[in-house]
Amino acid sequence: NYLKWREEQNIGNISFEDVREGSTFSLFRVAISIVNMPAFQDIDESYSEEQRARALETLSDIVKDRGYEGRLFLVKNKLFLTAFLRASNYKPDDAATLLGNYLKWREEQNIGNISFEDVRDELELGKLDVPLPSTDKNGHPVVYFISRLHYPSPTSALKLARAMTLLLELFICDPEDYPGYVIVNDMTNVGLSNFDLSVMHMMKGLQASFPMMPSKVLIVNAPFVFNAIWRMARPLLSASVVDQVQFVHSGQDMLAYIDSEHLYPDCGGTASRNQAWIHTLEEKYTKIVDETRSDSSEAKQTPEQDISSKLQDSPIMANATSLGIGPAS
Repeated sequence: NYLKWREEQNIGNISFEDVREGSTFSLFRVAISIVNMPAFQDIDESYSEEQRARALETLSDIVKDRGYEGRLFLVKNKLFLTAFLRASNYKPDDAATLLGNYLKWREEQNIGNISFEDVRDELELGKLDVPLPSTDKNGHPVVYFISRLHYPSPTSALKLARAMTLLLELFICDPEDYPGYVIVNDMTNVGLSNFDLSVMHMMKGLQASFPMMPSKVLIVNAPFVFNAIWRMARPLLSASVVDQVQFVHSGQDMLAYIDSEHLYPDCGGTASRNQAWIHTLEEKYTKIVDETRSDSSEAKQTPEQDISSKLQDSPIMANATSLGIGPAS
C-alpha cells in the first residue's frame, strides 16, 4: 500500500537535494511567514474628513514628484491612494514609502499594468474563485483558491500572481470599501505535484507591501502532515496569527465564518457554483479604470481652463459671444 501511494503521488526515488528547498516543512514555513507578516492593524479612523483630504492631497503631490504615476496607472485613482494612507494611519510619507515598495515588488515580479483580458484565462480555469457580491459574515470578499488545480510550470506562478494582484487592486479601488478579505484555501485531494514554492515567495512579497491584509485564512481539508506541523508551530506564533489561520474539516466549520447562501455545496453551503462572478469582476474593473481616467483628465485641467469652460457654458458668456465681444464659436 505504501509503494502504491508513492507511485500515485509521483514520489519517485528521493535524494536529500531533491527536498532541501521544497520540503513540506519549507513550504509550511513560507506559508507561516506569509500570514505572520506584520498586518496593518489598529488603523486610526478618528481623523476628520478635512484631515484625510489634506493627507490625500499631500500624498498625491509626493506621488507626482516621485514619478509613481508613470509606473502604474491606478496610482491616479483616489481610492487606491487612500488605501495606502489608511494602512499608514494617514501619514503621507509613510504611505508613499509603502506604495514605493509595492511598485518595486510589481516590477521585480514583472507584473506590469494588467488588463482584465490578461487574467481572464487564469480566472476561467477555476483555480481562483471570487463569488462577488457574496462576502463572509463580516462583509469581507472571499477568495477561494483550489490548490489541486494548480500545477507548477515556468509561467504558472506569474499568471497566478497577476490574477491575484488584479483582484486585490480591485478590492481597494472598489467604492464598497471592503475592510479586508478572506482566503479559503481548499486543499482537498492535493498532492505534492500541486505545491509551488515560487507562488508562496511571490505572495509573501505582495503581502509585505500591499495595504490590505487577509482578515482570515481558512485552510480546508489540509493533508495530515500540515495539521501535524501546525500543532508544532502554533505555540511559536502570536495570538493574532493563530486567530487568523483556521483549519476547517467540515461544512459545519465553514458556516461559522460564511453563511450557507454564500458558500459552495462542497464547502457545506447552498450557493451555486458558476462563473458569473467573472463578468461581475470585469464590470467592476472596467468602471474603476474609466473613473480613474476621468479623474485623471479633470486633474490635468488647469484652473484657468476650468474657469474658461464654466464661463463658456454660462449665460453671460453666451450673450457676450452673440454680441461679438466674446470668443468666436
